[in-house]
Amino acid sequence: MDNQFILLSVGAGIIVSVAIFAAYKAGQVFGLREQIHAHTLDIEIIKLKIESALGRLLEETNVQLPEGLSLQDIIKNMVFPGDSIEEQILTYNQIYLELVVRGTASAHFLEFVNYLN
Repeated sequence: MDNQFILLSVGAGIIVSVAIFAAYKAGQVFGLREQIHAHTLDIEIIKLKIESALGRLLEETNVQLPEGLSLQDIIKNMVFPGDSIEEQILTYNQIYLELVVRGTASAHFLEFVNYLN
Protein backbone atom coordinates (compact mmCIF):
# COMPACT_ATOMS: atom_id res chain seq x y z
CA MET A 1 0.00 0.00 0.00
CA ASP A 2 2.89 2.37 0.72
CA ASN A 3 4.26 1.86 -2.81
CA GLN A 4 0.87 2.63 -4.33
CA PHE A 5 0.61 5.82 -2.30
CA ILE A 6 4.11 6.91 -3.36
CA LEU A 7 3.42 6.16 -7.01
CA LEU A 8 0.09 7.99 -6.82
CA SER A 9 1.75 11.02 -5.19
CA VAL A 10 4.58 11.12 -7.74
CA GLY A 11 2.10 10.68 -10.61
CA ALA A 12 -0.10 13.49 -9.28
CA GLY A 13 2.96 15.71 -8.86
CA ILE A 14 4.05 15.08 -12.44
CA ILE A 15 0.54 15.76 -13.77
CA VAL A 16 0.30 19.02 -11.81
CA SER A 17 3.77 20.07 -12.99
CA VAL A 18 2.91 19.38 -16.63
CA ALA A 19 -0.40 21.24 -16.24
CA ILE A 20 1.36 24.29 -14.76
CA PHE A 21 3.99 24.23 -17.50
CA ALA A 22 1.30 23.95 -20.20
CA ALA A 23 -0.64 26.86 -18.69
CA TYR A 24 2.54 28.94 -18.55
CA LYS A 25 3.35 28.24 -22.22
CA ALA A 26 -0.26 28.96 -23.24
CA GLY A 27 -0.01 32.30 -21.45
CA GLN A 28 3.18 33.12 -23.36
CA VAL A 29 1.57 32.26 -26.69
CA PHE A 30 -1.51 34.32 -25.82
CA GLY A 31 0.69 37.26 -24.85
CA LEU A 32 2.61 36.98 -28.12
CA ARG A 33 -0.64 36.91 -30.09
CA GLU A 34 -1.85 40.01 -28.25
CA GLN A 35 1.43 41.78 -29.01
CA ILE A 36 1.21 40.89 -32.72
CA HIS A 37 -2.41 42.08 -32.79
CA ALA A 38 -1.42 45.39 -31.17
CA HIS A 39 1.40 45.89 -33.72
CA THR A 40 -0.96 45.09 -36.58
CA LEU A 41 -3.37 47.69 -35.24
CA ASP A 42 -0.51 50.22 -34.99
CA ILE A 43 0.41 49.58 -38.64
CA GLU A 44 -3.18 50.06 -39.80
CA ILE A 45 -3.48 53.34 -37.88
CA ILE A 46 -0.24 54.65 -39.39
CA LYS A 47 -1.40 53.61 -42.88
CA LEU A 48 -4.60 55.61 -42.35
CA LYS A 49 -2.56 58.64 -41.29
CA ILE A 50 -0.36 58.30 -44.39
CA GLU A 51 -3.46 57.98 -46.57
CA SER A 52 -4.89 61.15 -45.06
CA ALA A 53 -1.64 63.07 -45.52
CA LEU A 54 -1.24 61.88 -49.12
CA GLY A 55 -4.87 62.73 -49.84
CA ARG A 56 -4.35 66.31 -48.61
CA LEU A 57 -1.17 66.69 -50.64
CA LEU A 58 -2.84 65.32 -53.76
CA GLU A 59 -5.67 67.83 -53.36
CA GLU A 60 -3.17 70.68 -52.92
CA THR A 61 -1.31 69.73 -56.10
CA ASN A 62 -4.39 68.66 -58.12
CA VAL A 63 -2.80 65.27 -58.87
CA GLN A 64 -5.40 62.63 -59.75
CA LEU A 65 -5.14 58.91 -59.10
CA PRO A 66 -5.50 56.74 -62.19
CA GLU A 67 -8.75 54.76 -62.48
CA GLY A 68 -8.69 51.54 -60.45
CA LEU A 69 -5.74 52.57 -58.27
CA SER A 70 -6.25 53.37 -54.59
CA LEU A 71 -4.06 55.05 -52.02
CA GLN A 72 -4.20 51.90 -49.86
CA ASP A 73 -2.67 49.80 -52.65
CA ILE A 74 0.18 52.24 -53.10
CA ILE A 75 0.81 52.63 -49.38
CA LYS A 76 0.94 48.86 -48.98
CA ASN A 77 3.75 48.74 -51.56
CA MET A 78 5.82 51.42 -49.79
CA VAL A 79 7.15 48.90 -47.26
CA PHE A 80 8.66 45.47 -47.86
CA PRO A 81 6.31 42.84 -46.40
CA GLY A 82 9.31 40.66 -45.48
CA ASP A 83 10.48 43.17 -42.88
CA SER A 84 9.68 42.53 -39.24
CA ILE A 85 6.60 44.16 -37.78
CA GLU A 86 8.73 46.61 -35.82
CA GLU A 87 10.66 47.63 -38.94
CA GLN A 88 7.41 48.13 -40.84
CA ILE A 89 6.06 50.36 -38.06
CA LEU A 90 9.27 52.43 -38.05
CA THR A 91 9.25 52.78 -41.84
CA TYR A 92 5.60 53.82 -41.96
CA ASN A 93 6.23 56.32 -39.14
CA GLN A 94 9.17 57.82 -41.04
CA ILE A 95 7.07 58.12 -44.20
CA TYR A 96 4.22 59.78 -42.31
CA LEU A 97 6.47 62.23 -40.47
CA GLU A 98 8.25 63.17 -43.69
CA LEU A 99 4.93 63.78 -45.44
CA VAL A 100 3.71 65.98 -42.58
CA VAL A 101 6.93 67.96 -42.16
CA ARG A 102 8.09 68.34 -45.78
CA GLY A 103 4.74 68.15 -47.59
CA THR A 104 5.02 68.20 -51.37
CA ALA A 105 8.82 68.44 -51.08
CA SER A 106 8.90 65.07 -49.33
CA ALA A 107 10.93 62.42 -51.15
CA HIS A 108 8.12 59.94 -50.54
CA PHE A 109 5.52 62.27 -52.06
CA LEU A 110 7.70 62.88 -55.10
CA GLU A 111 8.25 59.13 -55.42
CA PHE A 112 4.51 58.64 -55.13
CA VAL A 113 3.77 61.18 -57.87
CA ASN A 114 6.42 59.61 -60.12
CA TYR A 115 4.80 56.22 -59.50
CA LEU A 116 1.51 57.63 -60.81
CA ASN A 117 3.09 58.89 -64.04
